[in-house]
Amino acid sequence: MQVREIMTENPACCGPENSVQEAARLMVQNDCGEVPVVDQSGQPVGVITDRDIACRCVAQGKDSRYARE
Repeated sequence: MQVREIMTENPACCGPENSVQEAARLMVQNDCGEVPVVDQSGQPVGVITDRDIACRCVAQGKDSRYARE
C-alpha cells in the first residue's frame, strides 16, 4: 500500500500567521488532529497538532486567541 492511497488529498491548511485558536477550529471543522502550515506560496513549512495545542498552549496557560507576534 502506498501513502497516496490513504492520504487526504486536499487537507485544510493554515499559515504561520494564524492563531492557535484558528488552527484548532480547522481541526474541529475537518475532524482531524493535525493541520499543515503553509507559507504564502502554498509550500509546507510545518504542521500543528492537537497535541501541540494541548501541551504548548493550554497546559502552559497561553492565550490561543492571538497570533504570535
